[in-house]
Amino acid sequence: MGEIMKEIYSDKIKKGINKLNIYLVVAMIFIIITVVFIICAINVHNRSDLYPVDMNDVIARNNSKDNVYSYINVAISPYVFAERSDDIFEDKYYFLSDGEYAYIAYLDYQTVQEINNITNSGSIVKLTGITKKIPSDIKNIAIDVYNDILGDNLITQDNFESYFGSIYLDVTSPINDNTVYVLLSIFFGVIGLLILISYITFRVITNKTIKNLSLEEWHKINSEIEEASTNYYKKAKLYLTKNYLVYFSRGMNVIKYTDILWMYPFELRQYGFTTTKSIVIVDKKNKKHVIAGISNLSRNSKNTYDEIFSTIMDKNKNIFIGFTSENKNKVKELVQKKES
Repeated sequence: MGEIMKEIYSDKIKKGINKLNIYLVVAMIFIIITVVFIICAINVHNRSDLYPVDMNDVIARNNSKDNVYSYINVAISPYVFAERSDDIFEDKYYFLSDGEYAYIAYLDYQTVQEINNITNSGSIVKLTGITKKIPSDIKNIAIDVYNDILGDNLITQDNFESYFGSIYLDVTSPINDNTVYVLLSIFFGVIGLLILISYITFRVITNKTIKNLSLEEWHKINSEIEEASTNYYKKAKLYLTKNYLVYFSRGMNVIKYTDILWMYPFELRQYGFTTTKSIVIVDKKNKKHVIAGISNLSRNSKNTYDEIFSTIMDKNKNIFIGFTSENKNKVKELVQKKES
């Protein structure tokens, strides 16, 4: 805080600065959540204790639950009945059988070739994968094709699940799929990092503000902000004292009214409607400050906005008001004179 340690003895300033800690707390929460999701992702990726469940049991006992690691003891060659592409190497939907029950599976070309090679020799293949809900379009095709094979309208929409259940076996999806955990960890990690950067930035701004004030000014600000005549605007995080404007929207910032050169309103519009209003202030150092941002354009908010604007105007009659080319050029000239 500078060569001379400046004590904060105003409760209002202490409160304004301490509220910055909310950013740190929120950032830590997001970072902790990120760590939890990273651990979950690692655990899922490294799982070696997964044992497949008989798909017939999943259908019969678990009400055709999806996302279950399951297996089918395939006894005959797969029969393709639905495909997204004519390419023989593309993944397709097949009928499978364990010799007793029929199933639907989504297989890749290589797996089909391996099953054919083994079943053609009279052996059984243990096929593992993840259960998934059968899409309605695949269900309709399965009914039509299966009935064509049988030469009878045995399978209907009503009894379909009695024969196949409502799930199919997908052998193309990874068993240890941690994609969701990875995406969640990235999402929460990025947000947490951004909030942490904001906290550090606001702290740096606060420390720089206090450091750049003389001891006399600092004492004066601490005293004025506690006076009954000082106006406080909670939503804007703004104090208007006798000689200073103090706001805490992005760390602690202090502007002396006599240092203000230019002030103008800024509006953000969407679809022709004003959604946000704020006040832009340019000081003698040509530093731009954006204060009193309001997004809820109610009557009270507008009155507060107008009150802040008019109060600052009354504190310094020499401020250039409004965004015009003339005011912009005048401010530019004043700043250049001060620098030269």
